[in-house]
Amino acid sequence: MNDQPPSGVPEQQRSALDPLTDLSRRVAEVVRSATVSGLARTPSADLLTRYAEQVSAAPRLWVEPLRRIVDEQRRMAELMAAWARRHQELANQLAESAEHLRRLSEEGAAVVDPILTYAARVSDVTDSWIDLLRPGDAS
Repeated sequence: MNDQPPSGVPEQQRSALDPLTDLSRRVAEVVRSATVSGLARTPSADLLTRYAEQVSAAPRLWVEPLRRIVDEQRRMAELMAAWARRHQELANQLAESAEHLRRLSEEGAAVVDPILTYAARVSDVTDSWIDLLRPGDAS
């Protein structure tokens, strides 16, 4: 069995696989011992069963947490995509509302500006009449 870690494997993955590597090495030693020493030194069936159970359980020690992380990342990506879609919809609605408000403002200004101009002229004319009607200012 090659004890050298594969090149290009990140340290986190190597450390996650350490329990499996250790158990595999121990099982290999037991098998090697059994084949070299013969049946007289073969470990009991219980010991081999415990080794097999440990080897079988080792992947679950790192597979399940990784699976939960991947599932959570997927869920987060879906949430972010849904948020982005909703954000885009709201941005479009806001843009439409802003355009509608701009048109209403222009239409309102087209109606109100002449009224304001007329009111200012009426006020000027009224002021000039008042000035003419004031007693004592007649020169």
